[in-house]
Amino acid sequence: MTTPLEIQVARVLLMKGRPYLSTAVWALQPVAVEDHPQLKGTLGVDKNWRLYYDPAVLPAWSPEALAGALYHELHHLLRAHHSRATNLIGDFGEDELVNIEIASKLQLANIAEDCEINDDLEEEKIKLPPIDYATPAKYGLKNSDLWENYYHELLKQAKPVKLVCIGGAGGCGSCADGKRRAYELPPGAKDAPGISQAEAELVIRKTAADVQEHARTRGQVPASLKRWADNLLNPQVPWQRVLASAIRRSLAITIGATDYSFQRPNRRNGGEFILPGMIQPVPNVCVIGDTSGSMGENELRKIVLTELKGICRAIGRGSLTFLDVDAEVHGVQRIQSERHVQLRGGGGTDMRVGIERACELRPKPSLIVVLSDAESPWPAAPAEVRCLVVCPKGAPATPDWMARVEVEL
Repeated sequence: MTTPLEIQVARVLLMKGRPYLSTAVWALQPVAVEDHPQLKGTLGVDKNWRLYYDPAVLPAWSPEALAGALYHELHHLLRAHHSRATNLIGDFGEDELVNIEIASKLQLANIAEDCEINDDLEEEKIKLPPIDYATPAKYGLKNSDLWENYYHELLKQAKPVKLVCIGGAGGCGSCADGKRRAYELPPGAKDAPGISQAEAELVIRKTAADVQEHARTRGQVPASLKRWADNLLNPQVPWQRVLASAIRRSLAITIGATDYSFQRPNRRNGGEFILPGMIQPVPNVCVIGDTSGSMGENELRKIVLTELKGICRAIGRGSLTFLDVDAEVHGVQRIQSERHVQLRGGGGTDMRVGIERACELRPKPSLIVVLSDAESPWPAAPAEVRCLVVCPKGAPATPDWMARVEVEL
């Protein structure tokens, strides 16, 4: 499918001042939609990163306004608005969308999301299309807040709210709430297949890494984007302390002490005897990543990928094995970086099979870390190896014999 010149120009304009967005910009797949009432005179994006546009809008908008619209829609995707909306409002089927109350909530969520985005774009002085788009000020709300808070505030106002989204009558598309619009293609369509959830995660994480790198080397990154990248990529669990505890438990080393080995001779040798030097043992860790269907994009990103990154950093050159598990073990991978991980699965959930398989590894791990939403059956008896589960705050209960760390999503 040929990309119109106007969209190509808008892409270049957007990347000219923001090169860290290049991966995300080029991941969008343009799809023309003519004379559809939900998309007339505007554009929208679905959760598979397909950019739907009304051809009539291309000559009507300036290149700068079109670039601003692309930037707006990218923010919906980068901020995972569709999965966050599902978590907040619920996952409704196509037949339920005719319910006026549900449809109103989804529209309100789109407005709240636009408020979260557009106040940042106004601060960046981004030119947006000539549409009466939503901003916090228009609804008496404060800037720089999360859309979930805007949503609750709009609900409290208890008065009709006009849908004033960049995406027009159909909102910004399923990128906003995950609900497929009438003009959107099914996943895997031949002419415009879009990208999968796993591919989208790679695009998002690469964009976040590029934002951090640009901020580190050039310093010219909007504060809102820098906060987004830092929150996405930085693990919350203090893995150095967790793994140090695992060393002490597995190797019976007392607090404050280390071990001795002739593999590293003592630097203070002055006599005829060779003395052992002090070493810091590194644990052999097995990480079980829950890739079942109950894990949403937020859980996959924040719990599995981000916390796995923290574990890799803490271990350094230590031994790390990753098990990809839903109701079965899909792979046993020896890794040194979270970038090498392959996420499969997508079926039911049973972390028992992962823990059982981890205990069978040779050499036996000194610690098993389960990264999960905790919506799983668990072993009734303690495992042979110390286990730690990392799960979202407020997740279902886990066995008392397992250590537990909760993270904010």
